[in-house]
Amino acid sequence: MIRSSRENDEDNKIYLRNKIEEHWNRVAAIKELIQERKQMGNYREQVHIKKDSTGHGYRNLFGRFLDKDVEYVLIEDPYIRTFHQCQNFLLLCELLMKSCDNLRRIRLKTSKDAESGANQKDWFYNLETDLQKYGIQLTVIYSPANRLSRHIILSSGWIIEISRGLRRRIISSV
Repeated sequence: MIRSSRENDEDNKIYLRNKIEEHWNRVAAIKELIQERKQMGNYREQVHIKKDSTGHGYRNLFGRFLDKDVEYVLIEDPYIRTFHQCQNFLLLCELLMKSCDNLRRIRLKTSKDAESGANQKDWFYNLETDLQKYGIQLTVIYSPANRLSRHIILSSGWIIEISRGLRRRIISSV
């Protein structure tokens, strides 16, 4: 039996509608699974940043995890020592201060810089003084670099694992 082109068009429409519905159902199931994993603390997201690429500010990378639920932040990075690293840390502190209304404490665990130790200490002291004006206490703890990993822990339960300084991040919930 030969079908008319109109019948073929109708069959194709039905087929495509069914496929679209299957995909939408799959999208809904994936969204539901992500929500469940977030609530259970098993959600993981990985962000890859190519070398020398730009436009990856802290707000774009993990700003969505910074909110009123964050009361304290624990940062461990052995290499917040040179001027540009301290500048990056300052930018992170500014974002935390602006985004986390209930933020009261930031603790940084890093290593001492043998070459510019006095400058490093002065930078942290100045930042500590500035943050106190906003009711935020900064504590800097020094530890040998080989004993430190790189991560940021938010009191809201999110852990941001850093693979190369305050540049590349892997984000997961606890």
